[in-house]
Amino acid sequence: MRKNIRLLALFNFFTDFHLYSAILIIYFAQVTGSYALGMSLFSVAMVSWHFL
Repeated sequence: MRKNIRLLALFNFFTDFHLYSAILIIYFAQVTGSYALGMSLFSVAMVSWHFL
């Protein structure tokens, strides 16, 4: 039982671990010209993605 709980925790960690997030924020900041606007755009994209 403990092994399954540990495996579930690892699975949840790695499925929610988004390495591309930092790169996308920098990309959106370059496209929009502002880190605040890039972060806002990224936030809207992530929120809408989770509701699909």
